[in-house]
This record gives sequence, structure tokens and C-alpha cells, in this order.
Amino acid sequence: MNLIGHNFIAKRVLGRYNSLIAAGCHLPDMVPFLKDSLLTFDEIHESPETVYNYLKENDEKNIDLALGLMTHSVKFGADKFNRDIDDWLLGNNKKLKTEIAEKITKASSIDLETALGPRMHNYLWCGLDFYILDKHPTFISELNTAYREMGIPEISGILSRAFHKPLEIIQNNIKKHIGLVVKHKITSKENFVSFWKEFISEIPEKDLIDTDKAADTINFIENEFYEQWEIIIDRVVSDIKKRMSSYL
Repeated sequence: MNLIGHNFIAKRVLGRYNSLIAAGCHLPDMVPFLKDSLLTFDEIHESPETVYNYLKENDEKNIDLALGLMTHSVKFGADKFNRDIDDWLLGNNKKLKTEIAEKITKASSIDLETALGPRMHNYLWCGLDFYILDKHPTFISELNTAYREMGIPEISGILSRAFHKPLEIIQNNIKKHIGLVVKHKITSKENFVSFWKEFISEIPEKDLIDTDKAADTINFIENEFYEQWEIIIDRVVSDIKKRMSSYL
């Protein structure tokens, strides 16, 4: 799942939305999308309980940061379904999968094998982002406000203390990661694709995204599966609520 989807799902799961939740459901993607992240995948992506327990004992007013982290993770959250979307949307439809993969190769300047493999779910989840941009514009406004008002020094301090890592490096990592969203001010599909182009630039495959072709590809995906997006949202939200039930 991508930026907008993670934030939207977090709000649906938690029944509220604010800058702490936005930070929590975004920062796990520092791995792998921020090359110099001090926090490891096991820490920032898969140890939200560490942050939860620290905040519960020391700073409970900021507990929403930990809950946001949970909604993103594989253990509790949406990333459990990262690759499932291929089956949900494409099933055994090899013709459609190949058609989309060929579009991805042109949009990202990558080979067909990569498009059929690791990049397929990235683009499919972008279809959800486009859908939310179209159907839930009020939420997009909330998202931009949350990122713009995010208390990066406070959030950095919490993560530094919870994981016993140097504050300055964590704060610089977070500034870079969150600053990308603020910089692009995602209010349209065009803004989103510009953000996404920069966001994935540090992954190993080194995608070189053509923004027009990427937008066309994601529009195709959004429209091809238009009737399924709300079903997917409800499915993911319901499952996360069950796995997070002892924390909600």
C-alpha cells in the first residue's frame, strides 16, 4: 500500500485522524524507501509495540503515533496484504496482468520481469490512491494539513528514546521522509505521481518514471477495478481491526 492508502486506512481503523497517526502510518516506509534510514525494518516497520509500550508508560498523550505505526505494519496492519492485491484484482487473468506490466515497463523504464514481479503491486496500490483522490477529496485536505503540521522534533524524540538511537540522525531521516510529502503537496493525481517518482527513486531497481505514462497507467488501473476499491478498503480495515483489537 502507498502513502494515501495507508493514511486513509488508518483513519478508518482508528476512527480519527491527526498528525501523530499520519506520522505513524507513513514512517515505516523509511525502509526501504529512505536509503540512509537509521531505524531498521524490524524496528520502525515491525516493532510498533515497542513504541506503544514506551508511550503507554511515559507519554500516553502521544499514543496515536504507535497506533498509526500498527496500522501500517505487516504484523498488525495493511502491509500484510502488500502482494495479495495481485490475486485480488488479477487472479488468473494473465492477459490483463501482462497488459498492465507492459504499461509499467514504459512508465518506469524497467524490464518486464520486474514489472510482473515487485513493481506490479506498487502500481496496483497506486490505483487505490487515485481512487481516494477522486472519491474522498475532503480526506486529501486533512492529509496535507496533518503532514504540514507534524511535530517532527517531538516524534523524533519519541522514536529516539523508544529505540535507543541517536536523536539527530533520526530527526534528519524523518525531516527528509516527511518533507517529501510536504514539498509535493498532494492535492491532485499529478502531484501524487510527482511525489511517487521521487519517493521510489532510491529503491534498488532505480525506476526512471515518466510521469505522464505513470499517470496513464495508474488511471487505467483505477478505472479497470473501480468497483472493487471500496470492497478492498472494507476488507483491509476489518482485518486490521481484528488484529489490533487489544490496542483499540
